[in-house]
Amino acid sequence: MKKIIFKNDYTNVVFQCKENKIFIESIAFSGKEYVYHKEGMQHSNVFLLGKYYPRGKMFNRYEFGGEDLLFVGAKERQFDNKKELIVEEKNEKIFVKTIYELYDNSATLQCRKEIINLLNKTIYIESASPLTLKGIMVGDDNHMLSYSTDLEGIEDLTTKIGKVERRKKICLPWLWKAHNTWCSEACFEKVNLETEGLRAIHKQMRCGRIVVAGNGVQTTNRFLPLGLLEKENYGFFSFEILPVGSWSYEITAGYHEAADKWTLALLGRNFHDNGWYRALQPNETHCTEEVRIVGDLDIDGIVRHNTVFRRNVKAKNLLHAHEDIVYNVYMHNLYISAYADKVEKNIPIVSELGADYFVIDAGWHDDMSVFSIGEWKESIDAYPNGLQKTIDKVREKGMKFGLWIEVQSVGIYCADKNLLPDKCYFSIAGERLVGNGRYHVDFSVPETREWADNIVKRLVEKYSVDYIKIDKSLNVLGGDCTTGSLSERLRLHSQAYLDWFENIQKKHPQVLFENCSSGGMLMDSNIAKRTSVFSISDQSDYLMYPYILCNLSLGILPEQMGIWCMPVDRFSYPDTDDEKLICNVINALYGCMHLSSKLEVLTDKQKELLKEGLKYYKKISKIKNLAIPVLPRGLASLDDDIIVMGLKEDKKLYLFVYNLSETEQVIKQNLSKYLPEKILLAYPQVSDNEYSLDKGVLKCSMQGKTARVFELDLQSNSLPDIFK
Repeated sequence: MKKIIFKNDYTNVVFQCKENKIFIESIAFSGKEYVYHKEGMQHSNVFLLGKYYPRGKMFNRYEFGGEDLLFVGAKERQFDNKKELIVEEKNEKIFVKTIYELYDNSATLQCRKEIINLLNKTIYIESASPLTLKGIMVGDDNHMLSYSTDLEGIEDLTTKIGKVERRKKICLPWLWKAHNTWCSEACFEKVNLETEGLRAIHKQMRCGRIVVAGNGVQTTNRFLPLGLLEKENYGFFSFEILPVGSWSYEITAGYHEAADKWTLALLGRNFHDNGWYRALQPNETHCTEEVRIVGDLDIDGIVRHNTVFRRNVKAKNLLHAHEDIVYNVYMHNLYISAYADKVEKNIPIVSELGADYFVIDAGWHDDMSVFSIGEWKESIDAYPNGLQKTIDKVREKGMKFGLWIEVQSVGIYCADKNLLPDKCYFSIAGERLVGNGRYHVDFSVPETREWADNIVKRLVEKYSVDYIKIDKSLNVLGGDCTTGSLSERLRLHSQAYLDWFENIQKKHPQVLFENCSSGGMLMDSNIAKRTSVFSISDQSDYLMYPYILCNLSLGILPEQMGIWCMPVDRFSYPDTDDEKLICNVINALYGCMHLSSKLEVLTDKQKELLKEGLKYYKKISKIKNLAIPVLPRGLASLDDDIIVMGLKEDKKLYLFVYNLSETEQVIKQNLSKYLPEKILLAYPQVSDNEYSLDKGVLKCSMQGKTARVFELDLQSNSLPDIFK
């Protein structure tokens, strides 16, 4: 038996090779084993349509089985700051390459597969899991005794102990599912795997299958494509899929298997959950999605490793959105009524406050209706004197200018009925797919990409726009496809759009591009590699943002989070209050500030509070692309009244503390693991809050629905080496 080891300073992956097969035996992170399966399990699970697989696909499951592959070889490649291990397998039909990646400064392990058709005829793939794992978070210290219901009422202790010993089991971890619905992004739910169907009593396990899936071009319109496993006395294990269109993962257990034999399969797209299959021509290659995993003792370690990894892979040519203040006329202000006179009323106050960008959202275009989008010409009704007049007034005040567009859709009432040929639209049986008053266009068609290129080019050349917000407000599952299913057409479109989005920024490097999809409905790590800033939510209630921000730290970089700052809301207009303003500012301090609402109604005192917040935003902006998020209280639940999160950079911790309840609270938060030495209230500085730091514990009295930012000086060895 031969072993292959792939490792860096934080991660150690052990493969065993025996009988012409290769298996993952163990994966350790930071010196602790998070995956161990001594017998090993099939390394690559590739299923083809039309074939009977005796050991797999039972009850529409993909956790094991598939093509029987022989190990060919493995080779490691070293780069400047990372290394790759390429594992090769084959049979008479397919050649499979699995590429593992490790960066020197992170424990996160990334994996993908490439599958080549070796036959002289077409084959059809229905599932090709990038990574499937058994034996996650198992070990001798996790064995426990479980009392079954048939033991109730037994008084004889000896008899009772004997029955219990025969039912010794390994307890299952908890699963954190990342619900991600419109205006309720990143709402994690802690799920008991046993009650979901995976009963963990030896030889009595159900044939359970827990599936989390996302379908459509809006990859995060139900769930984020990531999850977290938590186990007491063991820590956390995170996993993530970088989707190209639809995706899924499954957790399964077999009826006659021991409790440690449950399986996590990061499937990406597949036939049963996403309606996907692909025709693969002779010598053609199919590339799976990328997936990532990492384990750590606490949530801070998980966030740290993933944060560093995301910065490693993010495009280097992106502008730094987190260093600027963007004003957008939309939220709690004009919405789609972006008439010139209304827009221009905002210019003086926004300039006075020091905004860097002034962005007009929906409503500036065509006949101001989203049902008419496509030509992207200024509305004559909204701008009778021309949009350029308004742009000039913005620039006279020293601000850059931006516009909202939506290039993946054409409105059903678009004036130009021949804007694009029929082949550019998603259709089924010759009928165009329509939703929310729009047709969905397909970026896998070259004419579509050329059309989108020309839209951006014209806006840049005609208006010299500095900022473009690209929205995506329609979800579609796919369309007719000659090389596979509806979902295969979606995959082709999604990959083409990702490539287009990456290239358009290279063509216009002076323009800051924002990725939006009705807020956070397209907020996965595949687009994250290519964007400066996300719109993370359309949520208009400022009290929801602390929950979203805290949990998104697990999946999005702080310097990419576009956060609405709305001191004046339409429900209380024209009245507002100081604490509402402060909380809105503090929300946006965590990421990229998207200032909005009717700021002209603020009192002089409130304007000063806002100016103080904007000044502090500028002060800390340059550290955000270096800082590591920390979550002293872990992930946030919507039932939580208190939320505490922070950004740690070098020897400084910027701590965001929220009391979201209706009443005053005395908040006590243990921060001793960060080794704080000194604390001060950073924003707002004029405050009657009583606070103290004693033996690493923060104690602070806060009124209901309030937020504060503290700065803490830390000892030089404040965190383990991986945090430095």
